[in-house]
Amino acid sequence: MSIDTETQPSFAVGEWHPTSLLQVATRDADGEEDVLVIDLLSLKDGLLLPESLSEALSGPFGSPNVVKLGVGLANDLDEMSFAFEETPFLEQVPGVLNLNALNTKLTGGACNDQGIPRDLGLRKLASMYLGRSLSKRQQMSRWARRPLQSAQVNYAACDALVALRVFDALLLALGSLDVGELCTTWTPRRYS
Repeated sequence: MSIDTETQPSFAVGEWHPTSLLQVATRDADGEEDVLVIDLLSLKDGLLLPESLSEALSGPFGSPNVVKLGVGLANDLDEMSFAFEETPFLEQVPGVLNLNALNTKLTGGACNDQGIPRDLGLRKLASMYLGRSLSKRQQMSRWARRPLQSAQVNYAACDALVALRVFDALLLALGSLDVGELCTTWTPRRYS
């Protein structure tokens, strides 16, 4: 499953905003794709998310057999764990796969001036592996303002779905690969 989040951008030093949306894209065995866009700001009570949401996400988020993929996913999970206290599905997340790990495996990865592999954004990965341009026009929009605009919801859903399709293209290009070898277990910084 592909995971992404959206957060109100901060433009001032020390300004912080909680995660606004959680997007989850999945595909079943028949190839049917679904994207769930969860409005975390509308659901939260103070710093807590509803127990029913936490319980529903605990299964897939806690399973080492479910690959959770994305671009910068560890940062998204960190932001959510800071924003929402006592969230069981965020205590530990096994099976986390950064799409850049697959890209690096395939290409050797682009490096910065110090020779450290550079992470590419979803827009660049979509261009490289899907041959499609991905609009990021809504990325810096006001994610904390309600109601959300339909363009924001569409953008959020598209990001999660495109990541799933980039994953498919990377796997096809790589051929035989044990994806599990590239997965990590994410633990929030506050628990470390």
